[in-house]
Amino acid sequence: MKPRLSLPLALWPEADRQAWARATTPPDSLFDAGYAASRLRPRSLQILLEVYGLWLDYLHRQGSLDTSGMGLVSPERLDSFVADQRSRGNNNSTLAKRLGSLHAALKLLAPGRDFSFILRPGGVPVSRALPHRPRRVDTVPNQVLFQHVLALHEAGLAGNAYAKGYAALRDAAVLGILVTLAPRVRSLSAMRLGQHIRKVDGVYQLTFEAEDMKAHDPLA
Repeated sequence: MKPRLSLPLALWPEADRQAWARATTPPDSLFDAGYAASRLRPRSLQILLEVYGLWLDYLHRQGSLDTSGMGLVSPERLDSFVADQRSRGNNNSTLAKRLGSLHAALKLLAPGRDFSFILRPGGVPVSRALPHRPRRVDTVPNQVLFQHVLALHEAGLAGNAYAKGYAALRDAAVLGILVTLAPRVRSLSAMRLGQHIRKVDGVYQLTFEAEDMKAHDPLA
C-alpha cells in the first residue's frame, strides 16, 4: 500500500490557509464564520483538515495546484482523485468517507458555494455509488494460535529470536491475551505493567478500569 499523503496546513495555498483560519476562529456570535467549525469535536475537525490536505496533495502531484484547491473541485477531477486514492489501497468505504469529509471541509472553507454534487455523483448517493464490500477475513483456530504462543514463550525463555528472547516473550504475552481474553486493540494498547498487569501470589492478573472498556464495565 502506498503511503497516505496529506499536504500540511503550512504548505496550503495562501487563500486556503486564510479560509481555514476564518472557518476555525472561535465565533463571537451565531452567524460568525467560525460557528459551524466550533460545533465539531477536535478530532472531527482534524479529519477534515487531513482529507482536504489529501485533496491538495493530489492536485499538487497532478501539477494543477495554484492559488487554491477550492476552485478546482469538479466531477472530472474528483473521478481522478478517487482513482488515485484507490490506487493507494483504499476501499469503497474509505473512499466514501473521504468524499464526505472533503465535502464537509469545503463547506467550512467556502460556505457560500454548492458542493453537494460531491455527495451525489451522477445523482446517486455516494454510499450507493461506492457500495461497501466486506473484506475477506481468514480465521485461524485458537488451538493453532495457542500452540504458536507456547512456541514463542519457549523461544523467549531460551533466549532465542530478537532482543535475546525478550521480544518473543512480549509477543507471546500479547498474543496469549488476545487469544484467551480478546480485548479491544484500544484496550490492549492502553495496558501498562504494574497498572493493568500485576503479579499476585505468583500469578499474573489482568485488570481494566471502566474508562478503558467499551461498555464501561471494569474487568477484573
